[in-house]
Amino acid sequence: MGLTVTILAYHEAENLKWLLPDLKKVIDPLGIDRVEYLIVDSAEPTDDTPEVCRAFGARYVNQEEPGYGGAYRTAICHAREELFLILDADGSQDYTQIPKMYEAMTADTDVVIGSRYIPGGSTDDAKSSQVMSKFLNFCFRIGIGVNVHDFSDSLRLCRTADLQQLHLTSENFDISEELILKLKLMKGGDITIKEVPVSFKKRIMGESKRSLMKFIVCFGRMLVYCFVLRFIAGKRYDPQRHDARAQQITDLLLYGVIGVLTTAINLLAYFLLDGVMHYLAANVIAWVVAVLFAFITNKTIVFNNWNWKRQALRREFASFVGSRVATGVLDMLMLWLMVDVMAIQGPLPKILDAVVVIVLNYVLGKTVFRDKKGAVG
Repeated sequence: MGLTVTILAYHEAENLKWLLPDLKKVIDPLGIDRVEYLIVDSAEPTDDTPEVCRAFGARYVNQEEPGYGGAYRTAICHAREELFLILDADGSQDYTQIPKMYEAMTADTDVVIGSRYIPGGSTDDAKSSQVMSKFLNFCFRIGIGVNVHDFSDSLRLCRTADLQQLHLTSENFDISEELILKLKLMKGGDITIKEVPVSFKKRIMGESKRSLMKFIVCFGRMLVYCFVLRFIAGKRYDPQRHDARAQQITDLLLYGVIGVLTTAINLLAYFLLDGVMHYLAANVIAWVVAVLFAFITNKTIVFNNWNWKRQALRREFASFVGSRVATGVLDMLMLWLMVDVMAIQGPLPKILDAVVVIVLNYVLGKTVFRDKKGAVG
């Protein structure tokens, strides 16, 4: 039996210098036949991580897909041993509990998770963060249908062969939840997960790569995806058929919610301004406010695009506004044709027109936000 110890390390060379020798002190006494240390760095190294890996005998690879999720998938692809242990490079996780996790991985166990939220576990996170984390974990217990208290802690031990069969698509931190969901579906719902209490403390050095807003949005999207995928897959899960379909339905549901909110903001802005300025000026300002809201929410919530680099942002915003102007003109033209030229009466013209515009906005939005790039963290 062999073990791949995986560390996702984006600009973490200073932490690796003490973490790698510390891990070996914890893992070597276990007497595991083969242990490899696999370090996944960003696509282009930003520090001396390659040199640190050579100095401590760790295998170094660059991530092959964008984002934290892309680094995670790279690690799974390159793992060589039967067991797959993954942890963060910042020293925040209680790796001294790895022996207990290894002991808990019996023949019938699929996953062992280091848990902050079972008796004996603890965290140094702020109280507000703990409340939010516990609420999210409660939601995922329902969404995934597995009695786990800490889905989001990435310190976990799995079977490599199981992971390499999964079709994982998340680019962000929610890949931890996606992994459990799809592992459960792949095994027909018969999954055994054990939790070992661990302590979580703030990173030793360096800066966190995690953004609170990105964290909230990604986990919210994944929660919706969990419900959708479980509903359409049932007990006959087929990744090739169900994963993409579930993602499309999730995108459409979120797009619909954002569409309703955008319309509400447009109307609210218009009625607030109508009494203090000309109605046409109020309409223009309301449209601008609604388009700005739609741009930000479609980019992040619907299409999961977190590239805020200035050049990409300018291109996306120009394309987005241009597409909304184009569909707005088409909206007016279609309505004129159906009412004045074709003499169709009643609400039907506006309903048909709205459906076409909504579909076009969604398709054009996918085109605008298709360029998504990221790094490990």
